[in-house]
Amino acid sequence: MKIRASRSPGKSGSLCQFTQLKTAKDGSICEYPAIDRERNPETIEDWYWHYTYKVKNPQGKFVTHTKTVPRRKVPTVRDLIAQNTSVAGILEYLLSSS
Repeated sequence: MKIRASRSPGKSGSLCQFTQLKTAKDGSICEYPAIDRERNPETIEDWYWHYTYKVKNPQGKFVTHTKTVPRRKVPTVRDLIAQNTSVAGILEYLLSSS
């Protein structure tokens, strides 16, 4: 599930959820974050999150960047994207210690 601004899609970047598959020492494959039930797309704790945005490089081409989002900051980043906050504003929030 991607979360984007509704007025100007992509202006504020996107918030994306994902999981990771890892191989255990015994050879079994585990999905993380580990949960003991079916994943719910609306439950923040069921996923890892990252913020994806584009920046224009000196050659004039857009380059996609990704920043991991701690789960405690997901609701605020979601709100910032809905408010069409600039990429710089969202990155400033993500880099803050709060």
